[in-house]
Amino acid sequence: MSQVENPPPPPPPPNSGCGAVALMVIGAMILIPSGLCTAVMGVGAVVDLNAGIDRFESDLGDVWPFALLIIGAAVVGGMMIWAGIRMQRRG
Repeated sequence: MSQVENPPPPPPPPNSGCGAVALMVIGAMILIPSGLCTAVMGVGAVVDLNAGIDRFESDLGDVWPFALLIIGAAVVGGMMIWAGIRMQRRG
């Protein structure tokens, strides 16, 4: 007796790539400004260090919440770009 073989599952439909491009564009719109802001803060910290370590330590407490917010935004933007690239490769 012969056995009936199951046909292979159909291939998934191809991605149009619109979602991947949208993720990359939105991620870049988040990452670029937050990266520039982080760079400006870094240059400001170096300049502040030249003014004296006591002043730098007193100003650091005011900057931490802002720095964490900006770095968090940069991480989210980078993850969105990474996800868009991964979606593009799968398609």
